[in-house]
Amino acid sequence: MTMIESIADPQLMERAERMLVESVLDWTQWQHIDAIEQDDAILTKSPIDFPLFNNVLSPRLPSADLESRVEAINSLLSEQTRGVCWWLGARSTPSNLADTLQKAGAFCAMESTMMARNLDGLADIDWPQGMQIDEVTSASQLSQWSDLVTQVHQVPPVVADNWQDMYQAAGYGKPDSVHRHFIARMGEQVVGAASLITAAGVASLSNVSTDPNHSNKGIGKALTLHALKQAQLAGYRVACLSASDEGKRIYQKLGFEEFEQTQAFIWLPRQL
Repeated sequence: MTMIESIADPQLMERAERMLVESVLDWTQWQHIDAIEQDDAILTKSPIDFPLFNNVLSPRLPSADLESRVEAINSLLSEQTRGVCWWLGARSTPSNLADTLQKAGAFCAMESTMMARNLDGLADIDWPQGMQIDEVTSASQLSQWSDLVTQVHQVPPVVADNWQDMYQAAGYGKPDSVHRHFIARMGEQVVGAASLITAAGVASLSNVSTDPNHSNKGIGKALTLHALKQAQLAGYRVACLSASDEGKRIYQKLGFEEFEQTQAFIWLPRQL
C-alpha cells in the first residue's frame, strides 16, 4: 500500500482506520486470538476474558435489523461469557450505531481524539541526561517493555499475563515489523517505553509510558520523537495517534493536529 504523503491527504481517515485493523490483526499470529472477517465488520475472538482481545473493528453494519446484528456479533464473540470491545470512528455506520450499542447494554469506555502530523521538520531530540533508548530486539527486552507498559497503565492481571506472549508471537525488532517497541533506560533501570506501528501507509504511536518516579524529565517526549524519527527513516511521511484530552495538549506542542473523534464501547454479558 502506498504511503500517505501529507496530513492533507483525503485518505488519512481511511488509512488510520485500516492501520488500527492491521495492528490488531497482527495479534492474531498468537494462537489465542483468531480473526473473523465478515462483510460488515472485522472481528477478533479469544477465549481470554477481557474485551481487549475480543474486538469489533471497521463496523459497516446494515441499518435494517441493526439491533439483531449487534446482538449476533456480541453473542459470537462473547459466547455469553466474555466482554466485547466495539471501536467506532467517523467512518463507522450506521449513524445510530453508538445509540444501539448503548441500548444493548454497552458503555463508552474511552473517547479519544485522533491526531496526525507530517514527519518532515521533526525537532531534534533533547535527551534527558543519562538516558538512552534501545529498540526491543530480544525476549528479555520485550519482558522489560511489557512490565513497564502494563504497570504504568494499570493493566488488569488477565491482560498483563498474556501481553508479552501476544507481542512475542506478533514479532518485533525488524524494520518490516508491524509493531516495533522501544525502552528508555537510566543506567540499568527501564524508565520509559513506547511502540511504533507501521501499516496501511501511515505510522502510529502507542503505549507511550513513563515510570512515575521519573516523570517530568522529558522521557515521554524523547521516546515519541525517537519513534517518529524511526518511522521517517523507514520511509513514512505521516504519523498518527490516539490522544486523551490530557494527552492532546502535549501532542499539539509536538506538531500533531486533530482529524477525528473515536470511541470504544464495551459490552459485557448480562450475567457478569
